[in-house]
Amino acid sequence: MWDARNGLSAGATQQTYDLDDWRQVRWVLIAVNWKPDNAIAPGRKGAVVLLFVKAEDDAEAIKRACQWSHQCQGQTVGVIDKGLCVDGLPVSKRTLKSYDLIAQAAATCEPAFLIVAGSNRKVGSTRNFGFIGSLAEAVVFLRRHRLPIDPLSEAETVALRARWRQRFLPPRIPPRWRHRCRGCGSRFVAVFDWDALQCTEPLPPLHQLLKDDKEPIALFFETCDLPAFVCQAQVLRDFEPGAVDLYLTPLKDCRWTVVYTHEQPLCGPYFCGSKL
Repeated sequence: MWDARNGLSAGATQQTYDLDDWRQVRWVLIAVNWKPDNAIAPGRKGAVVLLFVKAEDDAEAIKRACQWSHQCQGQTVGVIDKGLCVDGLPVSKRTLKSYDLIAQAAATCEPAFLIVAGSNRKVGSTRNFGFIGSLAEAVVFLRRHRLPIDPLSEAETVALRARWRQRFLPPRIPPRWRHRCRGCGSRFVAVFDWDALQCTEPLPPLHQLLKDDKEPIALFFETCDLPAFVCQAQVLRDFEPGAVDLYLTPLKDCRWTVVYTHEQPLCGPYFCGSKL
């Protein structure tokens, strides 16, 4: 089995592959729930997995991806997206640091995989959704808007959310406004961070905020145990999400934030930045 976590499979040596074979390699992005004793994502109950499969068509690629999941003691919840590798990937080089996985799948005809993001809860549904409360729902949302799936680590996400809260929320928040969501154990009552925003301003056009095409912009959802995701500013210039609780902010300095809500246009979208 070829595994991105190790770079090379056991006993293998670095070699050069025929790039012409890549035209037959397809990628499949799937949501998987795991059994407790699985060896693919130890300690995780769910994950979004990117599989590279040499297949004649999408149907064959999806079938082989589901077979791989079953063999690895996983249950495929749904297929999030799929495509040919030569047409583009659903992740950037930040997540897929080399093309070795694609080359290996082309050379061996065996699936190669990358755990894109893991979850301590079941991965959730890939079908229609409203409030985004699971990893699968978050990834489906991003792919519907043609955004890359490049998650921050758990530690990076915690640090980012802490910086954001310190900058855009008041030091003391009344109990009734304090954040509660499914991710932190509140199953029936949700309280949103945007309820406590301070110094909101009219939202300017995104292109006025996203002047540097290459600047990394962080996106995170209200559900606090989901990872934050990162993309370059240039892919967000025409971003117009619907009713969703979503936060945008520059990854480096959180100098401004745009907040979309599920109650738009009654509540939101909001902008905070220049007055803070």
